[in-house]
Amino acid sequence: MTDTAGQRLRDQLDEALERTGRERNVSLQWDERELAHLDAAQAAADTAELLAVRLDDPELDPALVVRLGAERRLQLKAVADHVDRLSIWAEVPKSARHVKAGQARWDHWRANTSKETA
Repeated sequence: MTDTAGQRLRDQLDEALERTGRERNVSLQWDERELAHLDAAQAAADTAELLAVRLDDPELDPALVVRLGAERRLQLKAVADHVDRLSIWAEVPKSARHVKAGQARWDHWRANTSKETA
């Protein structure tokens, strides 16, 4: 069975998720929202690939070439938009200890600043 453009995209994104997890020493998984975006990106990539094959027909009516080309561009943009919604490249959440330390510093700064302005 030949891989489709959508399946190749999905494989690449799954590999990127796994690689990012290894780099961060955490176990990463797609959440439900991301799975929906992955499915939509995969479908759009498959559609764009089918349109590209159809556009290769030298006997295709020029008006149809324009419409199919426009639809292909929309499908490719949809792929990019859906992939952009994935969060595997987001920063790792901060540890509770570091967040608490930062909040303490800000609380100290706010307390001293409010005394100076009063």
